[in-house]
Amino acid sequence: MKDKTNNLDLGILPDLIGYHVRLAQVAIFRDFVAALRDFEMTPTHFGTLVIVNNNPGIKQTDLASAIQIDRSTVVPLIDKLESEGLVTRERLTNDRRTNALRITDNGQRLLERLIPMVRAHEQHVFKNLTKDEQNKVIRLLNKIY
Repeated sequence: MKDKTNNLDLGILPDLIGYHVRLAQVAIFRDFVAALRDFEMTPTHFGTLVIVNNNPGIKQTDLASAIQIDRSTVVPLIDKLESEGLVTRERLTNDRRTNALRITDNGQRLLERLIPMVRAHEQHVFKNLTKDEQNKVIRLLNKIY
């Protein structure tokens, strides 16, 4: 099958669900970054803020599991958010190797500003899908992971 934009032969790629999921992910992330460009916010950073906000004291390992990233990758992520004053790390008294995460007041205020922007981004990206179709996409993707 030929690529519509540059007339390349894509071989079996158009038959692969993973290929289409990846293209959709790139388009969604690109729009997300553009929608929040003034905040230099990625989907991972936003998701982290949401989870830490809704789970005060969450352990870094639990956060890594929730956002499906390697535990070693969560450290630089938290370093960045902490350096921006959005989250804090606290050593647990019963386990000095483990950090509990909390959103700061600045992080909370930023999140309150970002949520309507993220909702608008979602509406923009999925405007060609009905609400039922959007829910079906979520259900189908949930079956995969």
